[in-house]
Amino acid sequence: MLFFDDSLNSAGGKPNLFFRGGIGFFMAKKLNSKKFSFLDGEMRFYKRGFTVIEMLVVISVIAILASIILPALNSAQKKAKITKTQSMIDSITTAFKQYRTDFGAYPLDDTIPNVSGGSPTSAECIYYYSAASFVAGENADEITAGPYMEYRQKDEGTSTQSADMDGDGASDDSIFPVVDAWGNSLIYIEPGTHNTNSFDIYSYGPDGADDSGGDDDIVNW
Repeated sequence: MLFFDDSLNSAGGKPNLFFRGGIGFFMAKKLNSKKFSFLDGEMRFYKRGFTVIEMLVVISVIAILASIILPALNSAQKKAKITKTQSMIDSITTAFKQYRTDFGAYPLDDTIPNVSGGSPTSAECIYYYSAASFVAGENADEITAGPYMEYRQKDEGTSTQSADMDGDGASDDSIFPVVDAWGNSLIYIEPGTHNTNSFDIYSYGPDGADDSGGDDDIVNW
């Protein structure tokens, strides 16, 4: 049984609540600070939810944290892509130096033996001369060498050409343009305009614009 004591408690000026039980009375002062209601003869308590102002404060804090974290995250992703692309260019540079040791000259930037599908791009020449396991060099008809590199699928663009990549004599193997971390084809120039005694390789970099090796382009010189 629940009843109210007309005397006010010292905490908030509210009536004290008492329960009558089999063993006597006890005071429930803490109940005065909570909302309650009667339903079907039972007293039910309800915890207070968030107010609109509290929700707005939480949303504002989240927005502030996001404005701080997201730029830092984007910057980290950009640096990671730059590092990945630079590492790829360095690896190709090393591979082509090995090619020159094997064949006496650097790979051509516009020619692939027995290619079908049209004139190859320089990015497709990079793929062929670094990834083929049967390479026709400038100073020899058919010399078994390579592959000097292996590419992952995300390092390959869309294939529009085919040639003999596996040494079986048939030009039926797909050739892919080698792309940077942003999906843009690498540029290969032989002989180079910067590395005049060898070759130039560069990426358009984060902005995706051809700056001829300037601005934010990623280069091998």
